[in-house]
Amino acid sequence: MAAEKLIERTKGRWHLILPALGIPSSFLTGRHGPCPVCGGVDRFRFDNSQNNGTWICGKNCGAGDGVELVRRFFACDFYSAALKVESVLAGNFAPEPAIAVVHQKPEIDTAESKRRCSLVWEEASPITKGDPAWLYFQKRGITLTADHGRYLRHHHRLVYSEAGKTALLPAVVAAVLDPRGDGINILRVYLDKHGNKAEVAAPKKLMAGSFPAGSAIRLGQAAPKMGVAEGIENALAASIIFGLPVWAAVTAGGLKRWLPPEEAREVFVFADNDLSGVGQSAAEALALRLRSQQLAVTVRIPGMVGEDWNDALMARVSASYIGRLPARASHETGALDLQASSPIGIGH
Repeated sequence: MAAEKLIERTKGRWHLILPALGIPSSFLTGRHGPCPVCGGVDRFRFDNSQNNGTWICGKNCGAGDGVELVRRFFACDFYSAALKVESVLAGNFAPEPAIAVVHQKPEIDTAESKRRCSLVWEEASPITKGDPAWLYFQKRGITLTADHGRYLRHHHRLVYSEAGKTALLPAVVAAVLDPRGDGINILRVYLDKHGNKAEVAAPKKLMAGSFPAGSAIRLGQAAPKMGVAEGIENALAASIIFGLPVWAAVTAGGLKRWLPPEEAREVFVFADNDLSGVGQSAAEALALRLRSQQLAVTVRIPGMVGEDWNDALMARVSASYIGRLPARASHETGALDLQASSPIGIGH
């Protein structure tokens, strides 16, 4: 295909093409904000000069047009990026498959989404020894620490809706933060009173609202050496095993599009060993992109097909299997000490 023809065909259409390829429209407002490739806070601006999808990153990525942004986002060559763009133009682009573990509702108005998330968060309480949320993590070999209290809470009676029917169930509620560090969503893990996952169709649900690229549940302080995994349980398990702060990107798609904080210099990607290969593929795509940004990256995958890092923790695998022994032990608290400011809310 001729590059000139592609430029003409895409002119004025980048606000449709880029979101179709997984780059959220929140990055395309024309205002300074985080870069969809290398993160940060306000280093990136989509200026769309002459309707060619142009952009500027003041840190690692430089500047370019829409095809170059696609190339960097997927860490691929120009030809592969152009094919992806052509697929959108032809109406043949299909998002990569993801494991349907977390149910995500459609986006709603941002202010209304934050209001709903804030209400759920304020109704919840710190996780206390013996409550269903505490039991849920204990049964997975995880003893929570005060460090986790800012982003994890227990809701005693949270509404669960399915097929027109509702129920009130205990739940873990986890604050999802965007790359700026603003609370943007809540992951709900519905439980029974004994700390088991509730026997419902979708025990894990994100609330209605946005989930920008780079969003995560921050289960520890950002650090020069840190990790990222898909789910909360795997992130906490990997943190215990390897002695690192590990954030949860919620889904395989979230993992692939995760953006590291500015403090990160070395990143460990803790992937699930999925039978489908989705988790491994997402981890390798993330690693490729982060290495292109000059970060040191190591991908860790459990040795058995179908196993994740929480399985590895529960099995108390040998040091030869995980590469190293646990570097630290968690300390238990009666109730997690939540910091004064809430990560979710308006005007907090």
